[in-house]
Amino acid sequence: MIQVENVSFTYAGAARPSLSDISLHVAPGQFVLLCGPTGCGKSTLLRMLKPELTPAGERSGRVLFNGNEIGANDRLPKIGFVMQNPEQQVVTDRVWHELAFGLENLGVPSDVIRRRCAEIAAYFDLEKSFEKDTNALSGGEKQQLVVAATMIMGCKVLLLDEPTSQLDPIAANRFFLWLEQLRREFGITIIMAEHHLEEIFGEADRVVYMERGRIRAQGTPAQVAWEMLTVRDAFAAALPTVTRLFFDAKTRKTPFVSLREAKGAPDYAQMVDEAKKTLTSASGRDAFVSRENGKRAEDPAVTLSDVVFAYDDRSPSILNNLSFSIPAGACTAIVGGNGSGKTTLLKVIAGLATLKKRDGKVKFFGEKQADRQRISFLMQDVTTLFTEETVYEEIVAGVKEKVEQGGEGFIEAFLKEQGFEALTAHLSQHPYDLSGGEQQMLGLTKLLLRDPQILLLDEPTKGMDAVAKESLAKLITEKTKSGVTVVLVTHDLDFAALCADYAAMLFRGEILSMERADRFFADNVFYTTHKNRALNA
Repeated sequence: MIQVENVSFTYAGAARPSLSDISLHVAPGQFVLLCGPTGCGKSTLLRMLKPELTPAGERSGRVLFNGNEIGANDRLPKIGFVMQNPEQQVVTDRVWHELAFGLENLGVPSDVIRRRCAEIAAYFDLEKSFEKDTNALSGGEKQQLVVAATMIMGCKVLLLDEPTSQLDPIAANRFFLWLEQLRREFGITIIMAEHHLEEIFGEADRVVYMERGRIRAQGTPAQVAWEMLTVRDAFAAALPTVTRLFFDAKTRKTPFVSLREAKGAPDYAQMVDEAKKTLTSASGRDAFVSRENGKRAEDPAVTLSDVVFAYDDRSPSILNNLSFSIPAGACTAIVGGNGSGKTTLLKVIAGLATLKKRDGKVKFFGEKQADRQRISFLMQDVTTLFTEETVYEEIVAGVKEKVEQGGEGFIEAFLKEQGFEALTAHLSQHPYDLSGGEQQMLGLTKLLLRDPQILLLDEPTKGMDAVAKESLAKLITEKTKSGVTVVLVTHDLDFAALCADYAAMLFRGEILSMERADRFFADNVFYTTHKNRALNA
């Protein structure tokens, strides 16, 4: 169905190509999973398959769809694309308007549009939000809407770029079930670029591993896992937890690619016991989570008392009599389902929410007023921070005096110190030409240069590979040791377990519980780490 023949591509102003001599064939109904480090070219390759989204730059090679070469000016509604950031794809004001928008542009009769909107809303569980304003949706809800609006066009190929980056764990599992149902019932061909491989790795027909713009390995999930574990150690950290936990090259030539497969092995209980012994001896404790938690703080950095919030008078409250304190000099992870109010809570703390209906108090270190210059907020859509033409100008903006005092090489040294040295190769590029993970690094760099006292992070690992996540977790740990207070909103529970001192569950606008992170993740059934799931035989 899709043929990519010797495709190379270089962004305008880039020092090196993003794709180099890529060749790939995809059969009808196949599920192909693209994986690899941040900036390896996964998103760029997907955009080569959708002419309307192909970026500007120097390109060679051919892309064919059903035997016909795709031209730069072709419009292919049969190929649907779901971006990393749903904010960039939602174009209308209401949910049902978004569903109808593409069909209206194709001139589909209004009665057919109504019928198709109804059936797609039922299929994707959008009936309750059918009349909602799209601005009132959470990031995860917008992602679900974008997929539905893409599928309503009758596409035969679905290109997905980090589709679960803003979905909570339960919604992500439901999303993967939808994809499998679409394949089974409609024969949809799926090509997905994804960093978070835990749930989806073993479901792919073919895994394509990319590195520095080239395809380095491809094959079945087990074949690629074997190569990653025995040849390419750096990326092995991205493989599913169960694959890494129970792999022994001497005794098992075929790695497990899913928890279901591992639990079906006759020696599963024995493998669990051996893994627990190895982890405990390596860390000196029961390593269900990866960090010794429980830091105590004398005074809270932020105290919220009876906070009520709604975006307008017509809508129900998003935060409901919310009261809790955030410990100073610690990392507090806030988790919960899509639409539970996590992002709104960060906006209220940052003072950025447009308050149409609000009550309650927010205090900082016991005071009603805070130095807003010392509160930095990394939003879900990190591109809202970008205003300049190059990555270098973006970093320097607002801190020119600090950069000048630091002297030549200050920026490069700062990036290396934060673990973001990958950005040094892109200083002359436009920020929008970076990969999703690199954009996250750039946004964090801008904020950290301002020496924040309170750092608010909304899905900071979106688009980041496993190595970058580990570096970010270490960075957060170092910042809290130096006295910075970090409030982390994330659906990536394995990441939260790496760096959080405390974890809180937000449900229907209220904090239901807040406790030490190690206890929180060990006690939960669904909101827990993949390591905990694998080791609970």
